Amino acid sequence: MDTPSEKTTTPTTGRSFFRSSSPALQLEPLERKLGWFVSGLMLVMTVAAALWTTSLKRVAAVHGHCAPGYTYISKVCEKYVRADQSTRIISATSVAVIALVSLYFVYKKRRSGVIFASLFMFLIMNWATGSVYAGLVFLFFSGWLFLRRSNYRRYGTTSPTPEQRRAARAKVSGGRARSGATTNSPTSAAPRTPAPSKRYTPPKK
Repeated sequence: MDTPSEKTTTPTTGRSFFRSSSPALQLEPLERKLGWFVSGLMLVMTVAAALWTTSLKRVAAVHGHCAPGYTYISKVCEKYVRADQSTRIISATSVAVIALVSLYFVYKKRRSGVIFASLFMFLIMNWATGSVYAGLVFLFFSGWLFLRRSNYRRYGTTSPTPEQRRAARAKVSGGRARSGATTNSPTSAAPRTPAPSKRYTPPKK
């Protein structure tokens, strides 16, 4: 009989994308240092978003011509101007939230969380400024982390050497060859003969 002090715990089999203890999802020292820097840059971008968030202004073209500063696109004139105060507040708040989320995941050493935070920061900065170049550093950082995560899952290290890459490709090729040989091997089963018919046939006269 179990005493009240004895407790049986059942290990959970569910996997969490952000809370897994797998080394593939853990930030390495170099990645964590860069993560602190990028997260700090996100906080700086909060001020930039509050000051320089833009919106697209469109006016009709006059005889196919636009005023100075406008660009003629599809029969209309377009120009990015400073957004109104409410839009700038929304933009700055979004950037600040993503920066805090990134800091949290860097503190917890969660590589996947930092990847998503950097990717969302790129999208927010692209929307806020109307330029893909504003958040390009966040896109590169998230892509770099994702590549290192994929390398660890494939080669067992985030920075595989050429020898490790060749060994992994050879292992995959050998597994495919063995699988093909097993599939194409001849069977030793004897061919099946049809069962004799039990239908009555009268003799010929």
